[in-house]
Amino acid sequence: MNLRIITFLRNEGNIGQRLQAFALQRFLWNNFHEKALIYDIRDSIELKNRSNLKNVVFNFDKNLWLKKINSLKDIENDSVDYFIMGSDQIFNPVFYDNKEFHSYYTLDFIDQKKKIPYASSSCLTLVQNLKTNSISFRESINKEELKSINYNSLCNDININIDPVLLLSKEEYSKYSIYKDEVRYINDNNIYYNQIDNKEEIETFLYRLSTYDGIIYTTSYHMFILSIIYNRRIDINYNNLKKDNRIKHVIKNFGIKYSKDFRIENYSEVESKIFIEKENTLKYFKKYLV
Repeated sequence: MNLRIITFLRNEGNIGQRLQAFALQRFLWNNFHEKALIYDIRDSIELKNRSNLKNVVFNFDKNLWLKKINSLKDIENDSVDYFIMGSDQIFNPVFYDNKEFHSYYTLDFIDQKKKIPYASSSCLTLVQNLKTNSISFRESINKEELKSINYNSLCNDININIDPVLLLSKEEYSKYSIYKDEVRYINDNNIYYNQIDNKEEIETFLYRLSTYDGIIYTTSYHMFILSIIYNRRIDINYNNLKKDNRIKHVIKNFGIKYSKDFRIENYSEVESKIFIEKENTLKYFKKYLV
């Protein structure tokens, strides 16, 4: 079975973006023993990103299974059984500046039976024209929004699935963490992350997170997700983080309770719920990867 993944790899130095792509690949490999190649359009002229962000290459990228393409024709000529579409904001038209770029992320020229969306954030004006047999969102608010446009008349299989980063455990991520003498590892002070960016390599970032026991202050969604995986203290009141709809969905979905010292009080319960969501994701893929 030949699988391909349509996702973002272009944002400048975004660690969370790389990890969600990596985790989705490894989850599919662990459960279906298939290498789902990610289309790499970073050198494409036809599919050039309108924002012209610098193409940052991490050492970690060597862990991604990539397939370079230059045009939509390359996709049409590729021998593919299924396309996994997601995660992240691939259905956000803010990132589209031409028809080719729009067609790349929606695959509007591909048979809908071969398209499997996974855990994306939605845009109503785009999703209601998306031709697929199923839809999968990351936040429950997206499903409520679809009810307002009677989306069930277009697709009756609407799913809420967890962010791909949550599909792997800290033990699995630890296989790719690296200690380096020249990197300062902070254990006692607090970490401030307004975004997960390329201030350091992903491998050393994962190591630092695994050894850290201070409080994390962040505005990054994926930093919040990693704080759950690694069971790290995080101030969800920092910069109104808990008002972010994405964060609110995760806290409600997993029933997370924070103590006064910013720890997850009911971590074993949260772990159990994450396990259930992983099983739901597996069921979703088994339904359509046939």
